[in-house]
Amino acid sequence: SRALFLRVSIVRLRPAPKAIALDPNSAVYFSNRSAAYAALERWREALDDAVEACSLKPDWVKAIYGLAAAATAALPPAD
Repeated sequence: SRALFLRVSIVRLRPAPKAIALDPNSAVYFSNRSAAYAALERWREALDDAVEACSLKPDWVKAIYGLAAAATAALPPAD
């Protein structure tokens, strides 16, 4: 259900700051946190973390996809 999905996403966010503090150069941590923010429709935070993941590992398809998804949702549509 949607409620369970949101709860799981919130739980996934809890350890992220500690993990990132331990290894601030891990694209995986930023990408995972970006995905959790996206699941909660917190698009600006998802976009920020996706940008960081791409800057750390620019050829990683998962990071690029996360960036595209977050940017599409976070940015206003062009007219």
